[in-house]
Amino acid sequence: MAISRLLDRVYDAAGVLAGIAMIAIVLIILAQVGARLLAYPLRGGAQFAGYAMAAASFLALPHAFRRHAHIRITILLQALPPRPRLVLDLAGLAVGTVIAAWFAWWAYDLAYISWEIGEVSQGDVAVAMWIPQIAMVVGTALFAVALCHTLIETALTGRGFAPEGDGVLDAAADR
Repeated sequence: MAISRLLDRVYDAAGVLAGIAMIAIVLIILAQVGARLLAYPLRGGAQFAGYAMAAASFLALPHAFRRHAHIRITILLQALPPRPRLVLDLAGLAVGTVIAAWFAWWAYDLAYISWEIGEVSQGDVAVAMWIPQIAMVVGTALFAVALCHTLIETALTGRGFAPEGDGVLDAAADR
């Protein structure tokens, strides 16, 4: 399906952004170390590294989920016959979709309120809080979309999303 490939590209793009955020963390920390060696403290380094860590964490959610990189306890699913396994997998995806959508809504609400009231950070550098919160909104919204996408895909194909082989690489290769 073309829309499935498009969505997977969007999740991959979010994963790339998460990787860039992780590189930013390394660069910020290296800049802080270098600044300390030169006896010139770098203001806000820990603050911006924290924002990048949050961005990396939230933006990686949809990419990691679609690649079976999240921790998932499948011992029960693997012990069931195919039909009950599929039903339980669909139920888990449905519950996960609802929870992720709920979280995305409240993340959006938090960022909107921060923007509306002009909330700024209390760190060394004043930053409008809605700016770093955008990564949380985008990451959780894309995670909800990825869960819904997987729920629909699983329901249409009848193939469970949970890995069935010896490891996640087997399941990822089968998709």
